[in-house]
Amino acid sequence: MHMAYNVSNNTILQLSVPDSYRGRVMSVLFLKKGLMSVGTALAGALAAAIGVQAAMASMASIIILFGGALWVAVPAFRRIRA
Repeated sequence: MHMAYNVSNNTILQLSVPDSYRGRVMSVLFLKKGLMSVGTALAGALAAAIGVQAAMASMASIIILFGGALWVAVPAFRRIRA
């Protein structure tokens, strides 16, 4: 599922941006490889501090709130059909 997500995410992203920005967008996309370890360390520290279930619930809440804010603030996201 991780590979399927990555392929569909990269495809949608590349099809959504103009050709002139494709290199810049891909460089930002590759930043996630380095930032993933930071998120994993944060999740581990949070789980050790408040417990696994509370850490997962808080991280899921943040993702849902962030996604909702993007949905409201960026109308182009509402038009993406995958």
